[in-house]
Amino acid sequence: MDNHTLLRLTNSGYLEGETWEFAYEYFNKAWDYVLDNLVKSFK
Repeated sequence: MDNHTLLRLTNSGYLEGETWEFAYEYFNKAWDYVLDNLVKSFK
């Protein structure tokens, strides 16, 4: 696997409750944007 990097992201550490659910949903959606930009930065 020359010139490849494996990145494993674990979106964890959330507690229970409405505020935590909001935070989880926000980051769950945001990771696509963040990771897409990470990939672009290495191209």
